[in-house]
Amino acid sequence: MKQEKTNSLKDHYEVALMVISVLIIIALVVGLTLFPEQGTQVAGQVMKVLTHTFGSTMQIITAIILLFLRFYVSTL
Repeated sequence: MKQEKTNSLKDHYEVALMVISVLIIIALVVGLTLFPEQGTQVAGQVMKVLTHTFGSTMQIITAIILLFLRFYVSTL
């Protein structure tokens, strides 16, 4: 009988990268839950910096990404 090769999770995904990403997301959620006022202020400051620094560029990149996603989803 032939033995079937089993594929582990590490063969398909970067497990360490996934774990680090999930930990960062959890830390952000906990921080924003514990300190909502400060989180709102920080988010506002980050948004202000991004929109004033990269305003038109961000809008153009967003439009391109949305168009790409629309055409990609319509081909599925």
